[in-house]
Amino acid sequence: LESLTELRLSNCGCAQARDLGAALARNRGLRTLSLPRNALRDAGARSLADALGTNTTLHALDVARNGIGDDGAEAFAHALENNSTLHTLNLSGNMIQDNGAAAFIDAFTDNITLQGLDLSGNAISEA
Repeated sequence: LESLTELRLSNCGCAQARDLGAALARNRGLRTLSLPRNALRDAGARSLADALGTNTTLHALDVARNGIGDDGAEAFAHALENNSTLHTLNLSGNMIQDNGAAAFIDAFTDNITLQGLDLSGNAISEA
């Protein structure tokens, strides 16, 4: 799997993000990981976010429509403070509210690599 650069697993029930997170932490070739509609929830988001701390090759991560809430969003935001390779993060259609969205403000202070963050379709107020 070292030569794999793109992996798309949409709506496949792969809620075992802990295993995916461990694989991502070790993988040195993957550039795009797309996991929409897999019921990852906050626990899965935390596993993937932990992996972002050691992964130095992933450029795009799509975890749309996975039931991720503020805890998962905060885990991703914290991971972005240390990650220097991720360019786009899609968190659309989850259950993120104001606290989860606010966590990204601090992340942007330290992260200059992220070019796109999609938080559309979440429960974020317009304040």
